[in-house]
Amino acid sequence: MRTVGIALFSFFLLGFSSCSSSSPWVYRKVVADCPTYSSALLYHPPCNQFTGIEVQFLRGKFGRQGYLNVYSRCVPPLTNDPNRAAVVLQIGEQHYRYSAFRMKGEQRLLLPREATDQMIEALLAGLSITIYLEGFSTEICPKNFPSLYRQFTSVPIQHPAKVPSERKSPIFFP
Repeated sequence: MRTVGIALFSFFLLGFSSCSSSSPWVYRKVVADCPTYSSALLYHPPCNQFTGIEVQFLRGKFGRQGYLNVYSRCVPPLTNDPNRAAVVLQIGEQHYRYSAFRMKGEQRLLLPREATDQMIEALLAGLSITIYLEGFSTEICPKNFPSLYRQFTSVPIQHPAKVPSERKSPIFFP
């Protein structure tokens, strides 16, 4: 009887910790009266809240940006730069290494544009991506990504006109 209990517990544990969603990608948009304030979000939630990674692509008047989020603890910094963290993308047999900016709170990373572009290209081509951070990993599948990405890019967003300013450097809120 005890063996049956352990087997059932293992079955439920595995069932709840694996991705069973029919479409892991989620799309959200905000369409404002003024297109300058419209935005779109396309994200893949983590399968495991403790060691998984959420992927987010955000589009707005600032352009398109990619983020990685973790929920259980901070992402460790690089030894030579406390504001950055190592990111490894595995696409097929190839490994690509990047340095991402650690946002305030140290659980959200801003991906470099090259990493964001590479991820989107791979997903549009139907390729899975495995993402590694120190202490975290997740596999991202391309299922339904192309159709949702078309919606993501179709939201009308107007980039604000560049207005001359006396300010010498841009304001940045990490």
